[in-house]
Amino acid sequence: MRIHRFEKRQFLPVAPAEAWDFFTRPENLESITPPGMEMKTSTGGGQRLFDGQIVSHHIRIAPFCYLTWVSEIKNWVEGVRFTDDQRLGPYRFWHHQHEFLAEGNGVCIVDTVHYAVGRGWFGSLVHHWYGRKMLRRIFDFREGALQRRFPGSP
Repeated sequence: MRIHRFEKRQFLPVAPAEAWDFFTRPENLESITPPGMEMKTSTGGGQRLFDGQIVSHHIRIAPFCYLTWVSEIKNWVEGVRFTDDQRLGPYRFWHHQHEFLAEGNGVCIVDTVHYAVGRGWFGSLVHHWYGRKMLRRIFDFREGALQRRFPGSP
């Protein structure tokens, strides 16, 4: 099983506490996920995240192909970082660290994802032709959505 790494950094011109509050509300993930994925929070919404919390979402990963993505929130350091680890979902392994670094008059959000598609040679092909591009597209959409949500972002 090959573990891949993806990292995305984005500056937001808001106080770190404001960014933290936005990202620790599971239902806000829906607004920064491409609409074609039809993401809906099914458990864990309506409250702030906390260490050990289980959150689940229903998503569309391909035409007529829906699944449930279940994550556990871990490594919680209030106002600084948390990790969501997939417990059930499309990846064989998924570890996503969200980090919030005060920077000038705002916050730099650093997303570091370690993931594996698995499934042998077929998984390698899926990652090469589809998975890597899809992950980049999701985070590029998120970047634009956050720029609109927090005007003044570069």
